[in-house]
Amino acid sequence: MNEKVSTKLKFRNQYILAPHSIDCPFLFNSLSLLGSSVLYTHVDLKVTQYAKGELRLILLGDMFDYKKTGNDNKDILKAISDENFSRFLKNINRYAGRFVIIYQNGDMLRLIHDTTAARKVYYSNWQDKLWFASQPHLLAGILGINRSKNRESLKFYESKDFVRLFNSNIGNFTIYDEIRQLLPNHFLDVNSFTVTRYWPNKKIEYQPINEVAKKCAQMIEGFMESITNRYNVMLPVTAGKDSRILLAATKRFTDKVFYYVNKGDSMNKESPDITVPRELLSKLDLEFNILNPNIEVDEDFKKIYYQNNTLASSSFLPLIYNYYLNFENRVNLPGNIASAGFEVYKNRRMKITGKNLAKLNQLSQFGIAENYYNKWILESQEVCRKHNVNMLNLFYWEERLANWGTQIQIEKDIAQEDINPFNSRDLVGLFLSVHPKYISIPFFKLHRRIIKILWPEVLQIPINPGRRTTLLKLFKSIGILDIYYRLKYSRLNNY
Repeated sequence: MNEKVSTKLKFRNQYILAPHSIDCPFLFNSLSLLGSSVLYTHVDLKVTQYAKGELRLILLGDMFDYKKTGNDNKDILKAISDENFSRFLKNINRYAGRFVIIYQNGDMLRLIHDTTAARKVYYSNWQDKLWFASQPHLLAGILGINRSKNRESLKFYESKDFVRLFNSNIGNFTIYDEIRQLLPNHFLDVNSFTVTRYWPNKKIEYQPINEVAKKCAQMIEGFMESITNRYNVMLPVTAGKDSRILLAATKRFTDKVFYYVNKGDSMNKESPDITVPRELLSKLDLEFNILNPNIEVDEDFKKIYYQNNTLASSSFLPLIYNYYLNFENRVNLPGNIASAGFEVYKNRRMKITGKNLAKLNQLSQFGIAENYYNKWILESQEVCRKHNVNMLNLFYWEERLANWGTQIQIEKDIAQEDINPFNSRDLVGLFLSVHPKYISIPFFKLHRRIIKILWPEVLQIPINPGRRTTLLKLFKSIGILDIYYRLKYSRLNNY
């Protein structure tokens, strides 16, 4: 790897918002903001601006419109611009993407990101000056901040559970005491250095499943079309429901999509995530590509990978290198839905306590987890009650997706862009607006109805076939599935 390439990969696709000019550690473009503040963006990070009067919007990354699929980032910024910040926040809900928006209106400066914080905002009030960046290790290196010496914190970061969670954080914590993460559904006011929750902001009313399915199908297909209009894309297809929805959404433009699956270490040619999509795509007359990411990693690439993130996952490294080597010019389209709390945390009637949430995430042995979750509950329970949002769904969204679910994207920035077509707050709100029984294991009725609208032939092969699914469907049919989960999660007291 030559020096020019190595230099370009250093902190690729990252940004820094500094209170004054600095010696930026990566190849950058820069913009001046309020006062002496300077925004540094890596040369490969897409930056779009829109200004009208005193209002200035700076978009880092991409937004996509499901209604006007030919609109680019500039068109969207113009459409969402509003001098009233509350209206502006509502305006962005309809769009998908991976982005940070810097909102400047006169002396007001605020930071907002996408629905699941897929593009991050980390912040620090270091020596009475405010700093922001796309990843904590970049910020720590610039400021000379050392890792935490707190034993409870280090206990987690040095544990197997940290690795199990893809080397991600707990809550808004990082391994640096002075650096925190801005979590989903919150914005950061730079002037007052305060973090404010802005969603949920209205009561979610249950809607008929057929009506919701039609709206979801329109949005997902529109987002997929909008993304493929701008980029060459690749879509991972497994035996699961989420990738099946995204596959169904490509019916009208299959020629623009590279369908594939990564063959992991634990997979063989008979694994469901290989056999199911292979058979299905064959029936649909589409090419299915089985990738083997277990290739030897260039030593220079490995060195830069760990320089960019000293806590990066070693298990992701071959996968990421393969994306860089063979698919750098494609955008990858993973699918995680922020409303999937009932799918992951199946015991819907459990008592919501910090202790129980720590148990759900298998983090009971770490006091920092239970303490943070207790604090999160205190700050979230009233807004959930007021707006009819189940706390397990919100917890999955703001804890699991904001950390475990989006961690790989930070590390993958060196190689390729990921964009989640489900990453729209209005879309998530629709999934939450049907009765929980329609989005729960094992039938996933809403998901199937969306697929039937988009491309019914995609359901000719079962979703997640196997004994476990068959058993769960039997339990559900005879009315004992809830009892099964109550017994399985009986340690989470209190029914």
